[in-house]
Amino acid sequence: MSVSDYVQIVRQFIWLIVITAVVGGGIAFAALQVSTVQYQAKFAVTLAPRMKATGAYGSLIDALDRRSVPSTFAEIVMSPLVKDTVASAVGKPGGGVSIDAVVLSGSNVIEATIIGDGADPTRASAAGALEASTRSFTRLYPPYSVTPLRTPAGATVMPRHLVSGTLLGGAGGAVLAALLGLAIDAGRHPRGRDRIAPAPATAAPAPVPVAAPPPARARPPWKPRPRRSARSS
Repeated sequence: MSVSDYVQIVRQFIWLIVITAVVGGGIAFAALQVSTVQYQAKFAVTLAPRMKATGAYGSLIDALDRRSVPSTFAEIVMSPLVKDTVASAVGKPGGGVSIDAVVLSGSNVIEATIIGDGADPTRASAAGALEASTRSFTRLYPPYSVTPLRTPAGATVMPRHLVSGTLLGGAGGAVLAALLGLAIDAGRHPRGRDRIAPAPATAAPAPVPVAAPPPARARPPWKPRPRRSARSS
């Protein structure tokens, strides 16, 4: 199909595309509106060797440069031990929150994000996660100190992205309607079948007759056969 064929199909089913796009956008907007409001709280810490560990100071700095120790702290933040501590702090099985921690690129800073359903439970969960992870890390790695850079003072509402979600819903509805229009048009006008139809078979050319060689002439009975003369030695 050429571009003109697609343009013709869009013009033919323009109302179907518009109505489906409006319906898709409306469904996406309604789904975002009725969804549960979620809150997020964050905290950030940095790691550094303790000044008392002067003998192994160089190796400690080298471990920080390889990002192995900060990655370990991030894993501790997301560990089941910290999640159980958060659950006991907010009084919910499993904590009722999701915890994520990442190491910022090019630094020894670990940033954690806690997402929950309520503002106060989410802030309490972030504070409990900070305390539990710091205590567990300092017990496993005594030569390092943990310094909080950002404490979970409060929780903020997570954005719902209503505009982008509505636009994506409308675009999805329009694409679905366009595909439906293509299917309907293909059923009405099977263009592809006409293009790939095989050419009619032609009759093979007749073979050219080959002339037979003339028959050999017979010797008359009255004509004697010529004699061969013997060669003299």
